[in-house]
Amino acid sequence: MITAATNIEECPSAYAQNLVNVTAKREKNLATIANHEGHINRLVDANDKMRSPSWMDELVKPVAAILEKNLGANYDMQIVPSFGTASASVTILFTRRGIYKVDPAQLQPGDALRMTLRPTLNDVVSPLGIVNYTRDLGLYEAGSVGALTGLNHPTIPMIWTEETIMADFWEQNGGQPSTSN
Repeated sequence: MITAATNIEECPSAYAQNLVNVTAKREKNLATIANHEGHINRLVDANDKMRSPSWMDELVKPVAAILEKNLGANYDMQIVPSFGTASASVTILFTRRGIYKVDPAQLQPGDALRMTLRPTLNDVVSPLGIVNYTRDLGLYEAGSVGALTGLNHPTIPMIWTEETIMADFWEQNGGQPSTSN
């Protein structure tokens, strides 16, 4: 607080005291700021060290594990990220063991199976959706980039039960193949 001099003779000493008081208050404020800056810097560092949730690790890989468990040892699994226009999707691809040695023209139903997933960022209940290749929305002309990257197909919310995931998987692959191989 600044103290006013009551007469002219007190002006120099009042000024000196006011300068001391203001300087002390500023130093105290600067110390408080430094303390808060240190706290803010620690919070920023803590935020920088936090690991964001990974939709691949926490959503896609558990679904892939369910599919792999249910398909058994006859299939090899690959998780294939998409690139380009539809890069916010990932395909879980299953190929019958040994299929790499087969001429593609000789592929049989069930030799190659897939489930394509997309994050549904605003849906907390089902943060991952299944690309429904059984429906074509017709948003993009045949042969266009949108059509070629699967954007004509809607994403349906995933229901998070093993039974439903498997049912959706088989629906997307034209039904469960015969086991006579």
